[in-house]
Amino acid sequence: MDEDIMLEELYSRMINNLQAYHPAAKNSKSIRRAFETARAAHAGQVRKSGEPFVIHPLEVAIILSELRLDKETIIAALLHDVVEDTLLTTEDIKKEFGEEVMFLVDGVTKLTRMSDSVSKAEMKLESFRKLIMAAAADIRVIIIKLADRLHNMRTLQFQKPEKQLEVAAETMDLYSPIAQRLGISVLSTEMEDLAFSYLFPEEFKQISYKLSIMDKDQGMNQIISEINRELGNAGFHFKLRNERKHLFSIYRKMVNRQKTLEEMYDISALKIITNSNRDCYLILGILHYLFNPVPNRFKDYIAIPKENMYQSLHTTLVSKGGRRFEVQIKTKEMDSIAKFGVLAYWKYGESAIDAKEISKGQMEKALWLKQILEWQQDITNNAEFIDLVKGDFDLFSETISCFTPKGEVKRLQKGSTAVDFAYAIHSDIGDRMTGVFVNSAKKEPDYILQSGDCVEILTAKDSGGPQKEWLSFVKTSNAKNKIKKHFRDSLLQEIGNYEWKEGQEASQSGYLVRLNVYMQKINGFRKFQPISQYFFSGNIDIQEFYYREKEGVLTALLQVDDKKELQQMIGELDALQYIEKVELADTKMGYDNKELYSS
Repeated sequence: MDEDIMLEELYSRMINNLQAYHPAAKNSKSIRRAFETARAAHAGQVRKSGEPFVIHPLEVAIILSELRLDKETIIAALLHDVVEDTLLTTEDIKKEFGEEVMFLVDGVTKLTRMSDSVSKAEMKLESFRKLIMAAAADIRVIIIKLADRLHNMRTLQFQKPEKQLEVAAETMDLYSPIAQRLGISVLSTEMEDLAFSYLFPEEFKQISYKLSIMDKDQGMNQIISEINRELGNAGFHFKLRNERKHLFSIYRKMVNRQKTLEEMYDISALKIITNSNRDCYLILGILHYLFNPVPNRFKDYIAIPKENMYQSLHTTLVSKGGRRFEVQIKTKEMDSIAKFGVLAYWKYGESAIDAKEISKGQMEKALWLKQILEWQQDITNNAEFIDLVKGDFDLFSETISCFTPKGEVKRLQKGSTAVDFAYAIHSDIGDRMTGVFVNSAKKEPDYILQSGDCVEILTAKDSGGPQKEWLSFVKTSNAKNKIKKHFRDSLLQEIGNYEWKEGQEASQSGYLVRLNVYMQKINGFRKFQPISQYFFSGNIDIQEFYYREKEGVLTALLQVDDKKELQQMIGELDALQYIEKVELADTKMGYDNKELYSS
């Protein structure tokens, strides 16, 4: 096919999508100008597939038009690679398309022009931090990035095998969970399944094949007919569909439950879409009358929505023939939110102000993004920041719902403790925690919570702060970060409180400092080598150095010139992975204080 014809067909497809919710889009001069600008800027560039590069931004814009995004977002999608890959600058974008489009394009643009001393991996991590910061101001930035990643996953077969694994892992660890947290299941499920096919190819093939056989099973038809008849006779207006869950979701359930595919009864779900909340509960009553409900398999996400705004009634039933099946009951609005999340209420704004207000309103619902922004301020090391985000985004983890004494719901990762719950309320509550009551019974801080628990945290202003041993059992990334931050801040304050005096002899000016570095166990082992490499890098004046393997504590006697140097050293140490805590043991003047070294 001729290149021009192919590009025009893709452009027409995007415009047709836009016209469904904005009839004037066909005659939009700014959208056409953005397309022509991208086309000219990317002229001569080709993708790994051999196709013209401009097909990629066009496909990204098509994905966003299917999500019914506004005109400025579509324009930014068409231009999202020009600053990174062509001679055009953000100022060129601003001059031609306005400041709003420029901000969206700049937010998605990866960092490529940093110091030569900065590695490619470090730039990649810094680019992700930049993306999060931009999304905090306008959530459309991250929506564009998700569409960009989805199209890259759709064309991943043209990359080298090692690149495929890298991109698939990053998608599974970061981008799919972001789409999931925003409630945009139409993006998250496709990204997960595509990443699954590269990361676990054998499992992907096996599950796909077995499901193709199971799809021929007619066992659900009788159940569906009975439900249709009974609800119709009761006068309800509804739609009923039988939907199979996506492949990675099924695989995740198999891993978590340690079951084979043949042992899974909820690889699909009957979804009943009705008109009102009231009808949802009435239909639930009829279903529980027709079929036996399975104990402890009912979840009311209408009364207690998920963090990504998902609402529905979930119940597991047993047919007269002994077959288990899952039913989800929701309204039309809830069904839309289940697919599009924060975009469910998105309307095409005629003005830039309308679109920004919509983005701001949806941003307020993405509480998890606010939490990540807090971590970004607390953590200077990019690798540690990304590890924390990945831990919070763990797609294999399940969640529980617990309650405060006032009935406020807190959702936590399964396996979370009372300390995790305290920090989920507020960092001050966690720092001042002195005890806990779970369902009116006194428990220890490491008590593992169960879904439905009512948790009361006891606090005191003079609690002394969090305990070091809490790091060994807390589950959530939020609690780990807040505890580490407390110890880091306490240490820096301790340094600031020391009275620093000049050395007695000019030739021996400086101070002896003993630091205890506590190393964290990773998979049962402590990583001693990276820490020792830091101390013996040649930039630190070491007087004594030893390691107590049993306790996992490295002690170093160092000479520093002043408080500023020590503070910088503490910051660098704290940024290293595998460190649980850095402790300032003592600070003395001169070289004759060898007693500092004594253990």
